[in-house]
Amino acid sequence: VLLGQKWEAAIPIFKVIVLLSSIRLISDYHSPLLNAIGRPDVGLKNMALGAVMAIIAFSIGVQYGIQGLIIAWLIFYPVFIALYLVSLSRVVGFRLRDYFHHLFKPVLLNTLMSLAIFVCINGFTLSTYLSGSGSLPAILRIGIISFTALLTYLAFFYYLDRELFLWCKGFMTRKKKLIS
Repeated sequence: VLLGQKWEAAIPIFKVIVLLSSIRLISDYHSPLLNAIGRPDVGLKNMALGAVMAIIAFSIGVQYGIQGLIIAWLIFYPVFIALYLVSLSRVVGFRLRDYFHHLFKPVLLNTLMSLAIFVCINGFTLSTYLSGSGSLPAILRIGIISFTALLTYLAFFYYLDRELFLWCKGFMTRKKKLIS
């Protein structure tokens, strides 16, 4: 445990936060979209609905301790996002099928990268167990895991959408030239 044994109980909470943050990343673009089409009221109503849903879910979940809060969050948030997406699709005028079709590659990339992180973390655990020796320093483990995640993401990005990958690479290169 990177921060010490006292933080070990928080691990399940952070796992849920990481999982739900992936969904949150996608939904961060909804409010600017609604603002751009002159309908910020829809975003406000959805956020108000989310706040009410969260209060109800957490009020129930807290009665069962930290595990209850985790379960409440895992149930409430996907339901809220689903309701938000239905509302958004009606106002903006897109089909949910098209929305999810365009998210397939990014979600797949995220999943593959997460799998690489999982394998890397468990590889460190297994190697420490098998060798009987101490593990690598935390900062080195984090560096290796981060590098593995980045390399995995870039490799699969290149494999799944070479044209977009090369466009992004060109965009980054042009930006460097403009700065220097």
